[in-house]
Amino acid sequence: MEATGIIIAVLAAFISSLVIVAIMALSLKTARRNNSAVSYVVEDSFAVTAARDQFLYTDRHEEKISDDDDD
Repeated sequence: MEATGIIIAVLAAFISSLVIVAIMALSLKTARRNNSAVSYVVEDSFAVTAARDQFLYTDRHEEKISDDDDD
């Protein structure tokens, strides 16, 4: 008898937590996915004055130039 009471309590807690999480998830305001910031950037409010590229990885291929003097 005691084991069934524990199982019922766990199931009741699980179901009530699902209901609470579902209500909280429905109250969230979602933003639409967008590929650019054109819709919320004010025109002429952002100016890029300098650019500095930082590369974390580089591939470098070196090849010795041979001095073939077969003349």
